[in-house]
Amino acid sequence: MSLVVALVFRRKHSVCAKLPEIVISLVLLLLVVFSGLFSFTPGPSSVRGFTILASGLGGFWCARILLNSRERQRHFQWLCIFLLCGILVLSAASMVVSGSIYEFVDSHWHPVADRLILLSFAPLALLSARSRWAVVAAVLLLFASYILLLFGARTAAMGSAVVIPILLGIFAAVLRDWRLKQAAVLLMVLFAVSLTAGNHFFYHDPNLVKKWGKEGESVAYRAENIFFSWKIATDHPLLGIGLLAPRDKILENYQPRYPYVSKETFVQWTSRLKTSENMFFTFMADLGLPFTIIYTASVIFLLFKLLRMVFYPPLEFVFHPLVLLLPISGALLHYQVVDGLLHPQLSWFFHILLGLVPVSAKLSPTPVVRTRNALLRIVAFGVIVAAGIFLGRLLPPGFPLFLFK
Repeated sequence: MSLVVALVFRRKHSVCAKLPEIVISLVLLLLVVFSGLFSFTPGPSSVRGFTILASGLGGFWCARILLNSRERQRHFQWLCIFLLCGILVLSAASMVVSGSIYEFVDSHWHPVADRLILLSFAPLALLSARSRWAVVAAVLLLFASYILLLFGARTAAMGSAVVIPILLGIFAAVLRDWRLKQAAVLLMVLFAVSLTAGNHFFYHDPNLVKKWGKEGESVAYRAENIFFSWKIATDHPLLGIGLLAPRDKILENYQPRYPYVSKETFVQWTSRLKTSENMFFTFMADLGLPFTIIYTASVIFLLFKLLRMVFYPPLEFVFHPLVLLLPISGALLHYQVVDGLLHPQLSWFFHILLGLVPVSAKLSPTPVVRTRNALLRIVAFGVIVAAGIFLGRLLPPGFPLFLFK
C-alpha cells in the first residue's frame, strides 16, 4: 500500500532509478511468484512470498521515490532517531519487567537486535552534525543500543550482538581518516568494547553454555543446514521448495553430516523451524538458485558502490557513505545466523537503506582514504581489539553489566 501510494502521488521525474534496477526487480518478482505457485505448499508459500516482495521491493522503491532530496533524507533520519528511542525505552522496560529485551517489542530477541543494528544509521549520521549536543546525543544512543545488545546476549548467549559492533567499529576506523584526538577516543571506545566482548565469551551461565555448545540446537542446526540447504537447492535448483514449506519429504532420504546431531533430532528441529537460520541458505533452499544469485549479486554491487564512495565521497551526498555501509554490513553479518529478511519489519528498513545508495553520484576526483594508511590502521586497531578481548577474561563476570545492577 505504501508503494502504491508513493507511485500514485509521486512528483514528476522523482524516481531515481536505472533500467537494470527495474528489470532485476521484475525478475525477482516473477521468480518468487512462480516459486510459490510450484512449491510444496502453494497457498502459504505464495502469501509468504508476497510478504517478502512487499517489504523488500516496497521499501527499496519507496526510498527511491520519496527519499530523493537532502531535506527528505534528513526527515527520515529524525524519524529513525525517534523510532530508535522508542525501541530503546520499550526494550529497557521489558528488561526490567520480564528479564528479556524483546517482550514489549517483538516475539524474539533477534528482531530487536536487528532493529538496533539497522536504526543505528540515524545516530551514525548525527555524528557529523555541527551541534555538539547532537553529537553527544548520537554517542549516547549508540552506547545505549550496545548496552541493550549486551543484555540480550547475556540472556541468550549470543555472540553476534557483541562481535558485530566491534567489526563495524574497526571497519569505520580503517576507512576514515581521523584527527589525533578523534583517533584516541576511538581507540579507547574499541578497547572498552573489546574488554566487554572478551569477558562475554569467557563467562556464561552453564545452562546457556550447554545450549550453545557444539551439540546444542542453535549451533548444530545451523551447521547441518549448510549441507541440508545445498541438498535442497540441488534437488530443486530453479524455484526451490517454497518459502517455509515443510522439508519432511527431503529428510526421508537425507543423512546428516554434522557429527554432533542425530537424524531423529535434526528431523524434529526441521519440522518445527522450517528454515535454515541463515538468510542466504534459506533463499537458496526455498526460492531457488536463480533468485539467490541475482539478489545476492545486487546487494554486493550496492555494497561495492558504497565502498567506492568511502574512498571517493560524492560531492553532494547528505550522509557520509559509512553511515549506510556500516548498518547494511552489520545486518548482513547478522543474517548469517538468522533469517531476518523473512521479518517484514526488518526487511522494510534494510531495503530502504539499500534504496538510499545513490544511483549516479559525482564522486570526488581524488581519494580521501589512502590504501597504505588503511592497512596501518588495520594493524593498530587489530592489536587494540585483540588486547581488549584477551584482558576481558581477567575482569569480573558480567562486565560491564554489573555496573547497572
